[in-house]
Amino acid sequence: MENIDNVTTTTENTTVETSDANLSATDKAIQAARARKAAKANGTVPTAPASTPRVKLTDADRKAKLEQILVDRAARKEARQTSRAKVLADRAANAQPAHLSKVQKAAEKLGVMSADAQSVFDEATAGLPAADIACLAAHLAHFNRVNATVRATQVELEVGQNVRVIGGDPRFIGQVGTLARVNRIRVYVTIAGQDRPHYCFSSDVEVIEAESVEETPVESEAQAS
Repeated sequence: MENIDNVTTTTENTTVETSDANLSATDKAIQAARARKAAKANGTVPTAPASTPRVKLTDADRKAKLEQILVDRAARKEARQTSRAKVLADRAANAQPAHLSKVQKAAEKLGVMSADAQSVFDEATAGLPAADIACLAAHLAHFNRVNATVRATQVELEVGQNVRVIGGDPRFIGQVGTLARVNRIRVYVTIAGQDRPHYCFSSDVEVIEAESVEETPVESEAQAS
């Protein structure tokens, strides 16, 4: 019974508060309306500022305005074209042709010639026409390939031997490694610091003793750490 009375009391209180809120809002609206009415009667109601009268352009003014717009547009277009031409010119001046880039990369792979070889090279390139130089280069490449193949057939190697690269690609000459695979005339040499084994003729490597294998920079850094 006591619970029912509490619920009834709470409901009545909520109803009274809601009615007070509604009444308060209504009173505020009435007071605002009365204030506006009083202000209007006293002449204190703010009025909107007067709009600036629009100036009517003459035909001459319209023509001059249109001409100025066209002049400004042409100036901006010329500035864009000048800037674009400068960018393209700088790009063309600094860009290296693709074929020259390939030639440069090929030159970086060449070894250093001895004095005698340099003398023969200078004499051949200075005194022979382009056709003879190309023919001579082809004969030299074939001669080198034949000799490398003949020497490779005379070498006996086994997987696991320590070797030093003495020929072939100048980038690997002087490096040491281990034979990972031995074919009839070619071998794969595992060299520290290289992602893949070095592939070369059997005659391009020489066997060295295990104790004479020099440490590579990669191995030295690993031991130091």
